Amino acid sequence: MRYTGTLKRIDLGPGTWVLVTESGEHPLDGEIPDDLDGQRVVVEGSKRASFGFGMVGDNAIRVASLTRSG
Repeated sequence: MRYTGTLKRIDLGPGTWVLVTESGEHPLDGEIPDDLDGQRVVVEGSKRASFGFGMVGDNAIRVASLTRSG
């Protein structure tokens, strides 16, 4: 699936990344470069069940690829 939104780094514990979309915040599972904080991106990935991952939601997106959005 494809998700478009803005990346946000949350400094909770070791830290976590979320993708902020029109439908809300989605935690991300995968490698995210630090220089993309605050950038608009397109994430290709799949939903996976989690238990409050990053304390921002119930479903994380497992990142397969991530690119900056124009």
